[in-house]
Amino acid sequence: MKKTVSLLLTLALLAACLSSLAAGYEVKTKTLEHSVVGTLNSSGCSYEGKIKLHNYIGALKIKLPVGEEKEEAEIAVVLAGANPAVEVEMKRFSGHIYGATLSVDEYHYSGGSFEKSDEKAGRGASGPKGGSVTLGETGGLYSGRVFFYYSVDDMGYETIEDIPDAQWSDLFWFNLGSTYVLSLEPQDVNTFMATGRLEGYAWPGLKDLLAHNSTAAPSGFENFKPHETYSPDLFTDTENEWFTQYVSRVYEYGLMKGKGQGEFLPYGTMTVAEGVTLSARLHNIYRGGDGVFVQGEPWYQVYSDYAARYDIASADDFDSMTRPMTRRELARLMVAAVDITELEAINSAVKIPDVPESDKDYDAVIALYRAGVLTGDETGSFWPERQITRAEVAAITARLVCPELRVEK
Repeated sequence: MKKTVSLLLTLALLAACLSSLAAGYEVKTKTLEHSVVGTLNSSGCSYEGKIKLHNYIGALKIKLPVGEEKEEAEIAVVLAGANPAVEVEMKRFSGHIYGATLSVDEYHYSGGSFEKSDEKAGRGASGPKGGSVTLGETGGLYSGRVFFYYSVDDMGYETIEDIPDAQWSDLFWFNLGSTYVLSLEPQDVNTFMATGRLEGYAWPGLKDLLAHNSTAAPSGFENFKPHETYSPDLFTDTENEWFTQYVSRVYEYGLMKGKGQGEFLPYGTMTVAEGVTLSARLHNIYRGGDGVFVQGEPWYQVYSDYAARYDIASADDFDSMTRPMTRRELARLMVAAVDITELEAINSAVKIPDVPESDKDYDAVIALYRAGVLTGDETGSFWPERQITRAEVAAITARLVCPELRVEK
């Protein structure tokens, strides 16, 4: 008969610490090894297994609300990454193992407790000697286990696929892995440190764990660095123009992209959604992140949520996300995304004919003028209600993050 055996695993440090940048926090991670040796009561077979947790931050021991119960749970906390979060290897087994399968479950918090999702989560690979599990596409609470199917005596089959249904009753099975793994994306770390919650749950002890294993990455304009490669043939509509150097900078810095089909559309308008997206990237990189977001539906929702979370802008600030953005609105977003007091004033005698001191955005606009980020037209006018083009946005953004491009008058 098939039997289930729950195994208690003892964690032992395996590898040296690694570091991963987490949207404002540099989180120390390590690879841990679970070493487990024992005898299965149901069959008498002995085993020696090895289990690794990659990108491991630490463990939480809490009463976890699952369904209608509160479980005494030990939760492994990992930083989401490309490596499998859980690896299981069977080093020695006294019986005959025919194969292994993966079990990956995702839990969602709602109504005061975690419920197991009906949808399959994660991916991986398995075989008679073990398996590896990569948890889900996003951060969250998961379980990751490898189930081994075996018999005491050799049944003469190579794999579990060879075993007839009628003989499955002669098999035993057991599992190794992690009952609960909290997988954190880089932005989850920053969000939790700022708000104390993830998806509505407070996670007792997590803030202390993260604080002990991370350091706040310094904020500042020095965090803006090129990581993409711009070439003259990247876009068909940007070469040998007044804005060429600005487009190349914002592309290299990961702040703006093309519009598809090899075009940047410099004279096209910037939509509100695109402006909010830019502000989210600016804020994230300024605070030590990488400016990379996982898009959903609609594509701009993740940026809008981020902007609202950090008081850059809220959905109520705009009547539509798809309409063209004004020059005033872009300036407002930019000063909300970064600390403009860090900008050096290189222009002192600044007058803006169409933005009086009584204007609610005067302080923001004048600071950008004095820093050489905004220049206005030949009369110094800002034209706050005029729709802004993508070329103008590229120029303003490039001057904001690159001091050598700022204009002194």
